[in-house]
Amino acid sequence: MSFASTLSIDEHGRVLIDETRINDPDQLEIFFQSLKFDQNFALISVYKNEPCLVEAFDAPWVLLDLRIEQSQIIGLNTFGFEIPLNFNKCYFDQWDRLNGELENQVPWVLTRSAQESFFDQLDSFDDDGFVWLGQSYNVQSQFEKLDDIEKPRWWSEAYSTGKNGWDLKAPHPALKDMLPRLKLPRSRILVLGCGEGHDAAHLAQEGHVVTAVDFSDVALNRAKNLYQSFPIQFLKHDVFELPRSFDKSFDFILEHTLYCAVSPDRRSELVKVWNRCLVQGGYFMGLFFAMEKRFGPPYGAREWEIRQQLQKDYHMLFWGRWKDSPGWRSGKELFMLGQKKS
Repeated sequence: MSFASTLSIDEHGRVLIDETRINDPDQLEIFFQSLKFDQNFALISVYKNEPCLVEAFDAPWVLLDLRIEQSQIIGLNTFGFEIPLNFNKCYFDQWDRLNGELENQVPWVLTRSAQESFFDQLDSFDDDGFVWLGQSYNVQSQFEKLDDIEKPRWWSEAYSTGKNGWDLKAPHPALKDMLPRLKLPRSRILVLGCGEGHDAAHLAQEGHVVTAVDFSDVALNRAKNLYQSFPIQFLKHDVFELPRSFDKSFDFILEHTLYCAVSPDRRSELVKVWNRCLVQGGYFMGLFFAMEKRFGPPYGAREWEIRQQLQKDYHMLFWGRWKDSPGWRSGKELFMLGQKKS
């Protein structure tokens, strides 16, 4: 499907096109009521009677207020548009924000004030759920758990059977486009979860000293065969068990399809790995899947979440959706560049 425009929803639930806020209530109502996902997990809607791509920083429905109507809780967004909340499809994220889904799986999130108001009306609550008007509701897990992805064999089988759809068979276009603009001196670069080594090879070709890590034998063997003439150190390691020699040993780290591949409950741990490997003042370049996908891999993430994970340790130098993503990735990639704080 082709799209006439791309609209964004900021973290406050406001809608923008080309950085200009949209305030037409009729167009906005159609826009919000038409929100849905396509088959590739891209968020789409309708604006001025034309299909549009939607880039949401947080959940598309950011609910500022709640009201009760005949034993039903209704959520109201920034513009006062209403949705009925189904608490059989809700979960708490890592920051204890209550999230849920509409019947068409489009997500909502409560602001802090709305959540406080909601909890004031509950009969009781604990870590597993809550009781409202005498009815018990269990809180779901945010992401489906898949233990096998923490085992090298799962990834080797994915490469062997051709189920490695994340592999572009080439360096990511954003890396090729943005790297020359940085004008980096010759740097020590770490690529974790390097796969078949395409990004690592491009970095080495640009004159950098590259260390590329994966724990799939199949992926590493392919990388070594493809790029045997390149000065790249390919190493087999679990990224969560890197040797201490990696500590503060790299000037630049590239993240591309690792954050979405590890178990989501280990994402904060992965950020700590990046932090311990990177020198003070070093650069971190990330290409993230910014999409709603609660099973994986690849698992989805929101821009809001990624910012929460990184803002404590990095000065954000560039942050934005990549507009020229290849194939099924279109509308779902976030590119960021940060510098580690001292």
